[in-house]
Amino acid sequence: MQKIPLDLAAPGMKLAKPVTKSDGLVLVGTGVELTTTIIARFRASGVQSLTVQGRPVDLGDDGGNDLERIAGRLDHLFRKHGQDRFMVTLRNMLRRFFAERIAAARAAEEAEAAAIAAAAEAAREEAEALAAQNRISLVPLVDDKPEGAPARPEIAGGSGAPRESGR
Repeated sequence: MQKIPLDLAAPGMKLAKPVTKSDGLVLVGTGVELTTTIIARFRASGVQSLTVQGRPVDLGDDGGNDLERIAGRLDHLFRKHGQDRFMVTLRNMLRRFFAERIAAARAAEEAEAAAIAAAAEAAREEAEALAAQNRISLVPLVDDKPEGAPARPEIAGGSGAPRESGR
């Protein structure tokens, strides 16, 4: 998940969070794939940034996410409270919290990548099955033609009969 300025949004990106106007009105929900029309409507509505799935844009932050950056700063933020037991306990709780959130975010990214890979594999298998099915169903059609007749492929999903024009 990555928050990007609207100027860097591109068609094909999917939203990780809903996009809202300044008054809280939801323009588009989570999971919607961006198109040029949607991006243009965001500009017209005054949207400045949006959160997309994955990390499609290199913003120069070395690929780290906000949780990792915050977790890395905990020692700096609590540097003056090394002797205070309450503050040390709070720092340790925050470390555990951010470690769990980072692990959950990584697991979600890995699950998303696995789901995309599984969907691509399923689509490939379906395409191969359809191609194999088409090869099998076309063989009898070619053999049924009388010798010397030109081979004409059948129209997919239709009867194969010529279309009549409505003129």
